[in-house]
Amino acid sequence: MSLISKLKKRLGSGDLIRRNDVQLIRPGYALRHEGCDMLVLGTGSSILDYQNEIRAFSETENLVVIGVNNAFEMFSLDYVGFTNRDRFSTFGRRQASESTRALLSIYFTDEQIKKWCNMSHDLVMWRDTRNPNVCAIDEDGIISQHGSVGTLMVLVAYVMGARRVYVAGMDGADESQLTHENIHFRTIDYKPYLTEKEREKKYRHWLTDILPQTFAAIHAWNVSIGRTPFVSLTPTYYGDYFDPNLLGIR
Repeated sequence: MSLISKLKKRLGSGDLIRRNDVQLIRPGYALRHEGCDMLVLGTGSSILDYQNEIRAFSETENLVVIGVNNAFEMFSLDYVGFTNRDRFSTFGRRQASESTRALLSIYFTDEQIKKWCNMSHDLVMWRDTRNPNVCAIDEDGIISQHGSVGTLMVLVAYVMGARRVYVAGMDGADESQLTHENIHFRTIDYKPYLTEKEREKKYRHWLTDILPQTFAAIHAWNVSIGRTPFVSLTPTYYGDYFDPNLLGIR
């Protein structure tokens, strides 16, 4: 069985696994939180290590919080973002808070959204540049990038009008730590149709090859248009974005 066939079987979405009638328009969330400070939470192990510090900082600074995938297991979220169909099918129905709103990739089909999401939601308007060095947001709030759900949600925060953007739990890993146990706060099945070797190759591609470039591109875009660059509350392998003073981490 091919990987595509296995994916279709896993997702149960028939022949259509990607929306084929995509129209990119100005999103409803554009400038929704203009002037606010925001926090984007990944699912790295650092959110477990520093959960109390992150929570206290978020409350003190009155941050609007966007989490990705299963970050809701650790924190109360204003929004939760999904772009990976496997993660969406696993966690889309599990949100505990009725106030959490989903931010869903425009490329999910209507059938997938109906099946996997029981939250109010917005469709995230973005195009994949296939080049991690290219990052932009146009005048309509449409994002161009090549990265992860975490990097996309950082850009969504800017579309929402964020003044400052903090990130946490976007840890990355070095070459010796490319296992699921090391890069996530909780071990969960991920694409079980992949072999261990295939999964490690995928992690290496994204965590050590692509995402350091994506984060650098977002930072460069911030600087080029005069925005305050994002800052990481927790240690990260993706670049020099961590400020230990914010949470008092030494």
